[in-house]
Amino acid sequence: MPDRPAPAPQPATDDEIAALFLRGRDVSCAGCGYNRRDGTQADCPECKRKFVPQAPESISGPYTRLGTLIAWMAIASSCTMLLSSASTVWYVRRYGSGAIDSLQVVTSCVYAILAVASLIFAAFILFGRPHQARVNQHNVRRYRRHIAVVVWIQIAFSAIALLSLLFWIVTIA
Repeated sequence: MPDRPAPAPQPATDDEIAALFLRGRDVSCAGCGYNRRDGTQADCPECKRKFVPQAPESISGPYTRLGTLIAWMAIASSCTMLLSSASTVWYVRRYGSGAIDSLQVVTSCVYAILAVASLIFAAFILFGRPHQARVNQHNVRRYRRHIAVVVWIQIAFSAIALLSLLFWIVTIA
C-alpha cells in the first residue's frame, strides 16, 4: 500500500480566526462599539461589520514615557510642596500671629493636601500600569485619566502659588 502524502492544511476561515482572537478578550466592534468577547463569527451581530483582528491597544510607547515623566515631575514638586508647607506651618506657629500668617497656614495645608493627592496619582501612573496581557480600553482610559488628574493638580499648585504671591504683593504695597 503506497503512502499517501498528507493533505495540505487548509487556511483558517474568517470565523475561525475571529473566534480564536475574541476568546476571553474584551474587544469592541469598530463600527458600533458592541463588545465582541467570546464571539464566534467574523461579522458583528449588531452592525454586521467584518471583524479584523488587531493587536490590542498598548500602553507602551511615547504616551507611557510622557506619563512617566509627568509622574516623576509630580513627585518632585509634591515633595517640595510638602517640605515647604511643613516649614511654613512650623515658622508661623513659632513666630507669627497675623492675618497673612493665617493665610499662609491655610495655603500650606491646601498645598499639602494637593501634594498628597498628586503623590497618590503619580504612584498609580508609575505602578498601576496594566500588564500587557490585561490591556483593554478601560485600563488605558484609567491610565490616561490618572495622568490628567496629576496635570490638573500641578496646575492648581501654580494657580495657588500665583494667588498667594498676588495677595502678598497687595498686602505689602
